[in-house]
Amino acid sequence: MVASWCNRFRRFGSTYGKESFKAKVVTPVKGFDAVWEKMLGKFVTDTGVGNVSIEINDDNATPIVVYMRLRQALAEATAKEAE
Repeated sequence: MVASWCNRFRRFGSTYGKESFKAKVVTPVKGFDAVWEKMLGKFVTDTGVGNVSIEINDDNATPIVVYMRLRQALAEATAKEAE
């Protein structure tokens, strides 16, 4: 994954197999690039999502809390698709 600072947000992007994943993480906290990269990589690996672009405003939440919220959002979206 590649991360770059732009004011208060981080842009992460990576390719897993044939799938791409882009994330914009808005956070006032610096120095947690490796943690965000690992968490976002885990989310993609665990869920199999691909060709996705998301924006996250962490509101000072820890990356693991954001991970849980992403899983919840994916579960809700998947349930709505099944209806």
